[in-house]
Amino acid sequence: MLNKGLEKKITRSRHFPWKFTLFYFAISLLWISTSDFILNLMLDDPDHLTFFQTIKGYLFIIITSALFYFYLKRENSQTITFYNEIKENEEERHLSNEVFARIPQGLVIADAKGRILKVNESFARMTGFKQEELIGKRYYRVKHVQQTDVPFREIARTVIRKGKWQGEIVTLNKEGIETPEYLTVHQIQNQEGEVLYYFGIFMDLTELKEKEKALFETKDQLHSIVEHSPLAIVVCNRNGYVQFYNQKAEQILHYSKEQAIGRKIKEVIPGVDQELRQHSEDPYQLYKGFRCELDTHIPDGEKRILEMSFSPLHKQNGELNGIQMIFSDITEHYQAQRHIEYLRKFDLNTGLYNYDIFHEEVRDYLERYPEESCAFLFIDLDRFQLINDKYGIYFGDQVVREVAQRLKQSLDKRGIVGRLKGDEFAVFLQNVKDEKNVQNMAREIFDQFTEPFMIKNQPIHLTISMGISVYPHDGQELEELEKNANLAVTRAKKERNAFRFFDDSMNEDVDQFDFEYELHQAIREEELMVYYQPQIKLDTGELWGVEALLRWKHPEKGFVSPEIFIPIAEETGLIVPLTNFVLKKVCEDILYWKEHHMDIPSISINLSAKQFFHENLVKEFTDILKEYQVSNDRIHIEITESVAMDIGQSMEKLKQLQELGFKISIDDFGTGYSSLKYLKELPIDYIKIDRTFISQIEEDASMVDAILHLASLCQLEAVGEGIETESQKEYLKHAGCSIGQGYYFSKPVPRDEINKEIMNHTDA
Repeated sequence: MLNKGLEKKITRSRHFPWKFTLFYFAISLLWISTSDFILNLMLDDPDHLTFFQTIKGYLFIIITSALFYFYLKRENSQTITFYNEIKENEEERHLSNEVFARIPQGLVIADAKGRILKVNESFARMTGFKQEELIGKRYYRVKHVQQTDVPFREIARTVIRKGKWQGEIVTLNKEGIETPEYLTVHQIQNQEGEVLYYFGIFMDLTELKEKEKALFETKDQLHSIVEHSPLAIVVCNRNGYVQFYNQKAEQILHYSKEQAIGRKIKEVIPGVDQELRQHSEDPYQLYKGFRCELDTHIPDGEKRILEMSFSPLHKQNGELNGIQMIFSDITEHYQAQRHIEYLRKFDLNTGLYNYDIFHEEVRDYLERYPEESCAFLFIDLDRFQLINDKYGIYFGDQVVREVAQRLKQSLDKRGIVGRLKGDEFAVFLQNVKDEKNVQNMAREIFDQFTEPFMIKNQPIHLTISMGISVYPHDGQELEELEKNANLAVTRAKKERNAFRFFDDSMNEDVDQFDFEYELHQAIREEELMVYYQPQIKLDTGELWGVEALLRWKHPEKGFVSPEIFIPIAEETGLIVPLTNFVLKKVCEDILYWKEHHMDIPSISINLSAKQFFHENLVKEFTDILKEYQVSNDRIHIEITESVAMDIGQSMEKLKQLQELGFKISIDDFGTGYSSLKYLKELPIDYIKIDRTFISQIEEDASMVDAILHLASLCQLEAVGEGIETESQKEYLKHAGCSIGQGYYFSKPVPRDEINKEIMNHTDA
């Protein structure tokens, strides 16, 4: 569309021919009439008149030529300018058309009656029609507006009244697909205010709406996560006023969200501003995060310990916007730690130092004051087991508590007192002058036991035995002092209600005593443990059972071989409590496996001859199993050939055990004086082929074959011990041995690893 200046120039060019002709006619007429009149007045001579007429003609040509030149030059210049302006206008028009066509928003121009004059490609794509299909059609017949609250007629009326309308709409394209769009409609009027055109801009909001939806969902999820976080979250602005406060913060601080938001953070979390000042001069101009533990209190004054993490929040330009605090209430955890620390140091029943801390304190004192003379007093209550048996262990605990109180009263901070275990106590006297001084202290302790103990209105007369060793005469190290004091108390207990100093005569049979003492200590210190070696069904690979094996992990010597400590335990009589310990541990582990949904069909326990012939064996075993509610048939008892061959003593007990449901097997079969007679007569269920015969299968399998044949004749199942190779396993399986055990399947492992070992074998 041309501007008014160009229209005027076109009009002037259109009128130029007749204007030029009229101009030429006027000049010619004026020149001829005027020049002839002047010459006629001035000249009478015809010759002169003819001459001047000729001159006049030349002048006319020269003057009109000059006039025509300047006039045509001016017109030509205007024409060039006109065409340049047209060219520029065309370029602008081309540029406008390019912009119109390429703009990503949908553009449409309609006349005053709503007929579409021009659309761009984006608008055509939005509607689903081609551009040429849209030109000339009325807009409302092409684009269907789906908006009930603002119908198209209302949009048109608003545009007529105000000259503009804009807002969100939902449109349908040619295929009927809905699209959210933002529409802007403008009127284009002339100078007289007459509407010439309507100009519409359509912006596709699909991507924006999807982003808004995703942003809303993300924001909602984050809000939910933060609001219901197991950690308390509080945000304050740079001036220290609370802006955000989640549910966990309400639970910990006992301020509701309504009470907290808008208040100073130091009012909501007392003491937090002092913590912030330690990390920044201005507590609310924090530049980096930090962590701390804060002692604070809630509105009722109750103390709280909070584990807090502080981090700054920034605006987009990097300016500090606020502080975020994430924290949890560790009050109970802190109290529990203090309680655990107390339990780590003190005996729960008596309040005295426990075994470990007592030894740490004494050892530390000896290191700090190596020149001082000190004494170690080992105290044991006489006949305390009778009190437990008669009145019960809870009554006994109260007795132990009263003993501890009397020990502390007699010493009055003159020594270190500890409870070692059960009814055993220890006193370490510091900086003693001489043996007489120690005797006086010992007598003061004994004096505390002259009066009876009143426990639940029951008078209890209690005596003690005491063994004493003196540093440095009786030992340079704590362990040596304790060992010698223990030797002395053993001598004192023979007399009861007495104390004895250590002397060299107590070192008789010290090696045996050392080992016996260390075995006692091993039980107390949980150095003894039960390992299990799986027993596998050779035909299916399923678990048949496990054999319980006692292990001793010495703190200095490492694992001590059973071949070393079992004989000593038998000689000293410790084998009976050790075997009972194994059975109790097995019962505990059976309950553990049950809780973890592990089915261990049977557990084999080895009995020595001394344990087997112990008169209370059957009662002790059944009592332990009843205590743990473990069925007798879960336990397999393994005895040696020497026990089995003593038919006179073993027959009755074996029958009794078998009738109670226990399974019986002979261990290391073939290494003793095997007899078909006792195999037929004795109530046994299995025989275990000794590992020495298994190891020789590749060279000579005759012994294995003979034993398996013997087991078959006696209708007994056989267990192969010490299987270490695939060939050994395969030979035994095909030779009729039903159960295998050995390192090929698994080494002996602790309780917690037995399931892994079984699974590894099953996978194999």
